[in-house]
Amino acid sequence: MNDGRSPKARTQFLPTLRASELADLTPLPLEFLDGYDLFVKGELNYLSGAGAVGKTTLMLQLAAAVGLSTLTFSGGALWLGRPVSVRGPVMFISAEEDTNAVHRKLIEVCAAQSITLKDLSNVLIHDLTQRDADSEAIRPRIPK
Repeated sequence: MNDGRSPKARTQFLPTLRASELADLTPLPLEFLDGYDLFVKGELNYLSGAGAVGKTTLMLQLAAAVGLSTLTFSGGALWLGRPVSVRGPVMFISAEEDTNAVHRKLIEVCAAQSITLKDLSNVLIHDLTQRDADSEAIRPRIPK
């Protein structure tokens, strides 16, 4: 069936290319947020592991270093003793710790870095724990 479009103009279901087509190209380097090259700039980054080992605190420390306002804090931001190469807005999504727990931990993070919560206007906190609590009310209960 001819729909008037040339074969190249059609959208492919699964675009592909041959590896040989990459032979003369140089891949773009990855840019990392942290001095340990663990978290890629501009990507969704996450950390998983056993409970109560410090994942939330570790990631709040990184969020604070990246999100530290350059207007109120002109010094170099550090994470685990290494410079943070990227500064700007951060969204911290918590699926385990509620806002109160995150607040307490952020106070500790700020104290350790000699900053205040007011310096973290670029850090946005999204609490998924409340969403779970709200959805519990509409979840059907199955009798045991």
